[in-house]
Amino acid sequence: HPDDIPIIQGKPGAPANFRERFTRWLAARRFPYRPLEIVVPLRHGDTLRSLPRWLVLLTPGHTRGSLSLYQPTDKVLICGDALSNADGVLALTPSLDTHDAAQAAETARALAEIDVDTLCPGRGPVIRHGAALRMREFVEQLAVRDSP
Repeated sequence: HPDDIPIIQGKPGAPANFRERFTRWLAARRFPYRPLEIVVPLRHGDTLRSLPRWLVLLTPGHTRGSLSLYQPTDKVLICGDALSNADGVLALTPSLDTHDAAQAAETARALAEIDVDTLCPGRGPVIRHGAALRMREFVEQLAVRDSP
């Protein structure tokens, strides 16, 4: 995602707040990496040369530049940390690990609109059949929880 290119290149800019500074500090210690010089930005709806049947979906919230991959023929969605299925229960990534909780909820609502049979979340087991229904039920619960 274009928003993450400076970070991947080792030029993240000034953190917005203490939480972001702490998250960067912790991530640098837990997941060290060497910056890349050449980065190809991906946009919503792009396909990957090596995976031409897969669509790139921009799914911000967990991070500004979170991406998911969707294969419409087989109805497979690899959503990373946009959704969690820890303990077999769909959820958003915990807010402490999320850049923008409101955006993460909006992304979950958008993903629930997609025809998905198999969901591959970043945390927890793969949902192999009926993922669309599970996702719609989850966002309905979000709507009830978020209503005044």
